[in-house]
Amino acid sequence: MLSLSTRSSRFYLAAGLLIRECFSFWTGHPFDVEIWIRNAYYVAMGDSPYGVLQPIQGLSFAYLNKPLYSVGYLPLWSLMLAALYRAYTVLAVTNRFILIFFIKQPEIVGDVLLGYTVFKAVSRFGGTIDAAKGALGFWMLCPYPIIISAIWGQFDGLVAFLWVSFLLVQFPIRRSILLALGVLLKFFPAIALVYYLFLGRLASWRITALAVFIPTSFTVLAFAFLGWSYQPVLQTLQADTHGVPAGMTYTRLLAEPFILPLVNQINNFFLIAGLLWIPALLIASILALKFFPKPTPANSVQAVLLITIFFFLTRWSVYEQYIIYLIAFLLIDVALWHPQRRGLFHVTWMLSLIFLVINNLLFIRFLGPSIPSAVDYDSFLDNASMIAGIRYALLDVMGVLFSIHLIQLALVIASPKRDTASWFTRVIKWPISGINRKSRKIIEAPPEIRL
Repeated sequence: MLSLSTRSSRFYLAAGLLIRECFSFWTGHPFDVEIWIRNAYYVAMGDSPYGVLQPIQGLSFAYLNKPLYSVGYLPLWSLMLAALYRAYTVLAVTNRFILIFFIKQPEIVGDVLLGYTVFKAVSRFGGTIDAAKGALGFWMLCPYPIIISAIWGQFDGLVAFLWVSFLLVQFPIRRSILLALGVLLKFFPAIALVYYLFLGRLASWRITALAVFIPTSFTVLAFAFLGWSYQPVLQTLQADTHGVPAGMTYTRLLAEPFILPLVNQINNFFLIAGLLWIPALLIASILALKFFPKPTPANSVQAVLLITIFFFLTRWSVYEQYIIYLIAFLLIDVALWHPQRRGLFHVTWMLSLIFLVINNLLFIRFLGPSIPSAVDYDSFLDNASMIAGIRYALLDVMGVLFSIHLIQLALVIASPKRDTASWFTRVIKWPISGINRKSRKIIEAPPEIRL
């Protein structure tokens, strides 16, 4: 799928945008998109998005009788949603589909721009035009980013676009602004700040300092100007920092009934284990500096990949949208420097897609904006049916498999001479190769002579 180079880059951009827009107005994750709607409305009315948000008549489609707590993002995203709501009110209509269309535009445009930035990165850093168009075509047509941005309604593609653009820009101030905007929208790019700081060059120190200063100062000024209280967002951020044993990795097993009594016997286990990602990022940054000490594009991409994998393996609550960062940087790496990792790349997004499908019950919940009863039906299947037990068991298996895959990916990145064949592929091939060897022996053996 990385050899999609027969069409022009404009074709892939237009096709990718059209596909995403076709899903934009009538699909959405019932929690996230509902939170975006409530954020947009209340912030546009002058209220703080941090705290309890009530349903909005005529616009809400999920949790219609329940207040929801807002997510723990810094204020830029909520202010963007408020601006989109203001643009929506110009139409002087009350239509949930039109508002959702407006709200989905940053996610969709950001994801398309991410694909274009991947295209520019591949061509800028020495790849052929065919390799660049192949990477672009893959991103524009791959179901995973389409689902996350256009159907789910998450804006990680926009954040990843800013992060990849950070690699393309040469001027330190511009680079700092791009990285700072990414951190201001979502904290994820901040996991690489220690590595950038450890590079030791003056420009790296400035980039890191500005990437911290800009989000911090913007947040303080926004809260002061708008008169918002810090307490709700600080409580939310504290909870998000620790996380819960859920998501796409082995950590979800810790909450299972057959393991939970064992870990509960360990003093402060959940408190300590939930914060392991902090020293893990420090270790990953030191290893990245050792393996990739020069600030070249190849080294920067490898370092980000290694740090991201360490983060996933130690952080609780690794959700499907976070994989966007991993596959975007891995796509650049495969298209440019390590085409032999193509199999690992495909295993990465395919395992993630399988988890996404199972975790979201064949996407029934994403029909909520157009069929609100789908949210209730999804909740029934998730909590009160025989399907729930099977679903959670499958998710546990997928969490373990994905964690094993991440370990192999980290080993291959740290030691490029390693065999890049996926461990899962080898397991599948072993019995087949054994049968083939036996077949060859039977065919090659001389016929038995009977008297």
